[in-house]
Amino acid sequence: MNKKVRFLLVLSVVTIISVLVLQFLWVGKYYRNVRYNYERDINLAFEDALRKDFQLRCDTIEKLLIREFLNPEEYSIASAFDQKLDKWKYSIINRHDSLDKITFTPAEGEFKELTPERVAAIYAQEVREDDLEHHFVYYRTQNLGKYLSEKIVEFQFDTLSFRPIFDAYLQRRAIHSQYQLQYQQQSNLYYDHQTDREVIDTRTLPTHKWYTPEEGYVHASFTDLHFDIFSKISREILSSLLLIMVTAICIVLLFKALLNEKKMAKIKDDFISNISHELKTPVAVIAASLETVTDKQITLEPEKKARFLEHARSEVQHLNSLVEELLQLSLYENKTLPVNPENFDYSFEIEKIISAFQTTQAENFKTSITHTSADPFLYTDLKHFRIIVGNVLENAIKYRKQTAHIHIISKKSPDELQIEILDDGAGITKDDLPRVLDRFYRAPGKAHQVKGQGLGLYIVKNLIELNKGSIQIESKRNEFTKVILAWKL
Repeated sequence: MNKKVRFLLVLSVVTIISVLVLQFLWVGKYYRNVRYNYERDINLAFEDALRKDFQLRCDTIEKLLIREFLNPEEYSIASAFDQKLDKWKYSIINRHDSLDKITFTPAEGEFKELTPERVAAIYAQEVREDDLEHHFVYYRTQNLGKYLSEKIVEFQFDTLSFRPIFDAYLQRRAIHSQYQLQYQQQSNLYYDHQTDREVIDTRTLPTHKWYTPEEGYVHASFTDLHFDIFSKISREILSSLLLIMVTAICIVLLFKALLNEKKMAKIKDDFISNISHELKTPVAVIAASLETVTDKQITLEPEKKARFLEHARSEVQHLNSLVEELLQLSLYENKTLPVNPENFDYSFEIEKIISAFQTTQAENFKTSITHTSADPFLYTDLKHFRIIVGNVLENAIKYRKQTAHIHIISKKSPDELQIEILDDGAGITKDDLPRVLDRFYRAPGKAHQVKGQGLGLYIVKNLIELNKGSIQIESKRNEFTKVILAWKL
């Protein structure tokens, strides 16, 4: 393993570790943010639930007050029109003490007489707003004050009735952790977010149970937090882990590809070196043997002459066997490649091919695609289709001026599908155009500094003909190149 390969290996490992560390830090920060919001939602749900519980208790007492005012054994409701003030007055009188009464004039009943039921409802609402919602009882009448105080105690805050309300508000915020409700005598003056604790305590809020000071305040303590919080960020954690895995796999595959590429390059170099030597030896022997036999200044006996000719014939046979082996290396030329046609969406495949190039050369080219047919399906060998289109696009990118502008147009008729690939690159000269489809052919000169073996378009030509198609090329030097690929339908 040379220094370059070792460097790539170390770089890959460092990259994976860096991604792991960054993802770990991101997950930790995200967890803290989620926990902060989780704690905030718990406190908001707790406050909303306490407010709702109090409203429900006030609703109950208000309804009982209406019923009590309409109880003829406790109260009577009288109305009289005040001539001086020119409006109606209403009195709620204690049946047990006629002097103990309340007189008032509601805005609704100033100019028309109200029914006793409506009077009772209006005054019960007034008692609720002035007394209940301010947690104070005014003895408007003695029996009303006593009755109201009794009902406040009867319908006091209770954890059993509060819990279902709190559970409903927690469900709305997707909170499922276990909790306990606890009374205490004093309130917490300050509240700090508890991001490092295993238990979350809500703010301590008043129950207004002045008659039982030890239960004057209440708070909720939440345990079993991690499962609930992690369930909220499970998608992000899984996505993060998946990203790490994909990154690691891609780096490993890339490293393997680099090693394979290096191996293939070495094999190719060895092959060229060996085949060059193998070709040079028989050619030298043949040349020397023929030169000796044909030299008129050298007189050879028939036996020696025959031996030289036999050497030449033997080397010719050796050379012929080498040529046969080279010809067998090109499977594209013998038309025996397997063709496995299938029906596929060629527009989708073109997008995939372009996307593959964009991962590494997005800055080198721009594309526009036009499909004139609503039927995007083609029945041919999918693997060959990808190679054909990929090779043409690769040439358009390789032989660009600066940024390649590639226009792809597909035209489908009842008989054939045509895909035109037009680029504004270096172009091909008129003299070179007839030969660009030949094997190993590369245009002479230094018009462009692009490495290659002259096999790309040769492979395209053989593969598309193998699939009963054709290729045409139109080009003008330094202006454009248009490649027209056609498949029979």
